[in-house]
Amino acid sequence: MAIAEQCLPFEGLVSEARLETLHEGLALYEHIYMPSRNFAAKTRLDYHNDLEDLIAFLEKGSLRRLNQLSLRDLEAYLAELDRRGYAGASRKRKTYAIKSFFSFLYRSGYADEDLAERLIPPKTEQKEPRVLTKPEYEALLRACSHHVRDSAIIELLLQTGLRLSEVAHLTTGECPDLGPALDGGGNLATLEALTQSTLYAVPRERFLGLMYQDEGLSLAAATYLASEVRRVSMLARDLALHTVRARLARFLLTHAEGNPAQHRWTQEMIAAHIGTIRDVVGRSLRAFVEEGLIRRERGRLVVVDHEALRREAGA
Repeated sequence: MAIAEQCLPFEGLVSEARLETLHEGLALYEHIYMPSRNFAAKTRLDYHNDLEDLIAFLEKGSLRRLNQLSLRDLEAYLAELDRRGYAGASRKRKTYAIKSFFSFLYRSGYADEDLAERLIPPKTEQKEPRVLTKPEYEALLRACSHHVRDSAIIELLLQTGLRLSEVAHLTTGECPDLGPALDGGGNLATLEALTQSTLYAVPRERFLGLMYQDEGLSLAAATYLASEVRRVSMLARDLALHTVRARLARFLLTHAEGNPAQHRWTQEMIAAHIGTIRDVVGRSLRAFVEEGLIRRERGRLVVVDHEALRREAGA
């Protein structure tokens, strides 16, 4: 059911003088604040469900009016979420929905105080990465042993420790981790294959021998290293001169206007591309959505205000 079908009609909105119940406040929040902040459809639905659940919890304790509530009541709801077994990330999102709701009521003059201002969001659990056991990775290799492509990809991931996001950027003829092949050091990249690919693994000693024998291979390796030096230098310049918001805006413009992506970009991929971390990308994207620069649409990011995004990018 669409969020518009779940909300009260505009005729059901109340004036400031008659605002008393939490449901009346929720109707105002959905019809005034959410559209004014250009919330994405999924965010509106999630916040609606979160706040409906809060109101249902409070009403079980006969708390239906704004003037009956206190910070302790909101903290009791968070404790109830913990008893229900909600993950920290889910409880954190619900907390921010509550804080946004009560902040709106206070700043709009519908409440005498911002009850949720001192409400502390729970920390998100940091899960330790899990690695495959020897029987598990041996079973994985056996499962794909009859498929050349799959077997090559799995072997590459297991032997190099490359990340999936880095495999996604590979193109035909590209060498994503040339450094260790030349100096024998540790791996510099991780990879992910999202489309059908053919991969070849060459032992380091054999590769160095081929470079001595083939001038074309040596030139190709030198050219690739030069391009990497240039890329890293440009990234270092951007890191020094431009904020994350500016780099992210430039990335969005580049892929929206002149170079559409051939695969789905995850926040981790974007972070690696612009030189930051995934959490910062996520916060910046949410800010762009709230400011009306972009919108989320069926798993895609759509540029809404090109001029504002260009100004953000410093173009």
